[in-house]
Amino acid sequence: MRSDKIESLRKRASCALASLNVLFEVPDNGQNRIVDIDRHDFVLLLKRVLASILKDLEAVYGNDAVAARFYEVVDNTSDSVDYINTMAVYCLKNSFQGYVESAFLDLTAMEDDFFSTLNSPDMALRTLSRYKMAHADRLCKACGTLIPDFLNQLELTAGGGDEGISRINPCCYDLICEAKGFGLPDGDVPDEQLSALRELAYSADPFRLGRTFRYVDGEFHRVELNSIRPVDKFYGYFNIKELFKKHFSAFVKGESNIPLLITSLPGLGKTHFSIAYTLTFPELTLILPEPEDLEKNLVRLIQRLAKRRSHKFVLFFDDVDARNINWYYFRTNVGGSFVLPDNVIIVIASNFDFPANICSRGRELTFPLFDDEACSGMIYDYLKSLKMRNPSRDLISVMAADYQEEFGQKVYAELSPRTLVRYLEIYDRSPAKRKKMLELSRSEVITRPDPQLFHYFNVKLIKQLYGDAGMEELRNRALRGSGMSSINDDDF
Repeated sequence: MRSDKIESLRKRASCALASLNVLFEVPDNGQNRIVDIDRHDFVLLLKRVLASILKDLEAVYGNDAVAARFYEVVDNTSDSVDYINTMAVYCLKNSFQGYVESAFLDLTAMEDDFFSTLNSPDMALRTLSRYKMAHADRLCKACGTLIPDFLNQLELTAGGGDEGISRINPCCYDLICEAKGFGLPDGDVPDEQLSALRELAYSADPFRLGRTFRYVDGEFHRVELNSIRPVDKFYGYFNIKELFKKHFSAFVKGESNIPLLITSLPGLGKTHFSIAYTLTFPELTLILPEPEDLEKNLVRLIQRLAKRRSHKFVLFFDDVDARNINWYYFRTNVGGSFVLPDNVIIVIASNFDFPANICSRGRELTFPLFDDEACSGMIYDYLKSLKMRNPSRDLISVMAADYQEEFGQKVYAELSPRTLVRYLEIYDRSPAKRKKMLELSRSEVITRPDPQLFHYFNVKLIKQLYGDAGMEELRNRALRGSGMSSINDDDF
């Protein structure tokens, strides 16, 4: 005959498992799978904990030896103690109750305003949302003190072990869930409770913690990008900056989420431009995946972000080798079998040209090569930022020539916007340098930057990066975009 205590434990575990099934499981090829939410791994572990508890509670009738697992390894299969110990370690980052609540709140985030439907005049919506809330409430209550109560029952049934040392992690007794907030009245839910539920949902949102996240091995990790300059510290490239601004503005307004495909030689600003212009808009959250996530992992990443309807995400793939990517998954999700969700936009930066069938699915942006005109434009823009109404052409000229001179002296390893920015930062901090440049700009002989030095450096960089195979195409691109008068075979 079953004891009332064991039957109570069994019923609680069974109810919790049933509510978990209703909320988090969907059929997939004849088997159930956990929906892909941020707390997916927790829900899967909780299911294993509950199922193992049920199994042991069924087995303990007529066989008290099963309870010996409190002290001993009974067989070679993973048992309830194994799963509960794993749960205790898992919950060192957050409370067990916090994870249970957050898992359900992950589901509510998939709708624009789930909690408003609790009082909806549409009876179908109202009934469905209240049905989900009822199961969330039962899951919390059933979990309650289930785990420590089960462990206490195991210990009581097992008696004392030979050594008196149990297999139970002491933290397991902290795996409790105090049900509060998910229970609803029969009538309309008061505004105070709705506000409390929305506040709880906000506190469970992992993206509330910051604006920038790396995506590594299926997990989002908040990062601080302290080295990224604000937009007003980017100089020159006026057309490029205007395109960035318009593109992200259209996404924020919900007008367009066409992918932005950026290509250029290294050092021209692809990475910094993309990050800085994303962070200019407070509505946007920046996600930084690995380049390989542009392939098979792209589908899952997009689906997870699509569930967070209250956020708009910029998926920025940096340093992608456009020649060697398997573009199948990108084509499938952008203009293919699926539609890119309207709260996600993709930005891809590469040193190489994108295939034609990829360019047709987005907006291509090519940075012009860094030459004497681009260099002078950046210096002009910098001087304007210092409140100079009409920067002197001669001052711009001597600064550009001085920058080239320092490159020649190996102060900088390359001629590029990123090294010019470092030059301007030194200029900004050095009164002596500013005085010297001003005096040189007023002398009878004005030094000019050498266009050929930019030319030869770009040619050398193109040769190193692309080799001989792609030289013809790159030669044509350089002629179109950089203002370089010619690129001859002898240059290479």
